[in-house]
Amino acid sequence: MEYTVGRPFTHHEDREDPHVISRILAVAMAVGIMGCGSAKADIETREITYSADGVEMTGFLAWDGAVEGKRP
Repeated sequence: MEYTVGRPFTHHEDREDPHVISRILAVAMAVGIMGCGSAKADIETREITYSADGVEMTGFLAWDGAVEGKRP
């Protein structure tokens, strides 16, 4: 078995760019964040008249018309 004399082995010297994984993760996170904002809400509104303690009042009701079914 032969041994050669040279500089000590370090992992980052064998790679072209030691920050490749960091860049890939940053791009993946940016794409994920941009994808989250793509949902559109269909906001519907209506004014409501009601009375409380004998006083007639006007309220404002807003809801997402894109959501189907029961809501909490």
